[in-house]
Amino acid sequence: MLNRLLILLLLLGAFHSCKNDDDTIELAQIPIRVEFEIPAGLNTLQDHFFEMTNVGNPFDQVVTSLGINKDDIVRISPQSAKFQVLFDDSPLSFVQECSVKLFHDNVGRRSEAFWTNQIRFDQGSFLDLPGTLIDAADFFDQSRLNFEVQLDTREINSQFITMQMDLIFSIRGQ
Repeated sequence: MLNRLLILLLLLGAFHSCKNDDDTIELAQIPIRVEFEIPAGLNTLQDHFFEMTNVGNPFDQVVTSLGINKDDIVRISPQSAKFQVLFDDSPLSFVQECSVKLFHDNVGRRSEAFWTNQIRFDQGSFLDLPGTLIDAADFFDQSRLNFEVQLDTREINSQFITMQMDLIFSIRGQ
């Protein structure tokens, strides 16, 4: 009986010390839209990287327009990334895995903000990626943002594809 009580107390202590999103609320969302092109003929033997540099950072505009005090911000969390094929209905079934990273030019730091693996074989012209658990706040300190999209392909694509990427970051606070 004493052993069970001790185990129960240890488990309760472990759960109590875990930090979760319940202690913060969403103060606002930061929407970012970027377009890029996937060239035809991507091979399946290597990952493919697409960098989008000097993307406008709407953080200050969002915070100012909503009257958010920057001292109330606890973190900025990646929420969702939506990819959409523009100009036609080309399927994205050639993509096996996809991730989006934030990076700083001057320090070489990269953090994976969105990721999904094992994309369906019958994937249409839309792709949704969930956010990861990183705190992206230090990336939003600068006036410009840098993104890297990484694609792992399962088959060779036969045409150029123009993509629109809509990213949502959540400003979390107290």
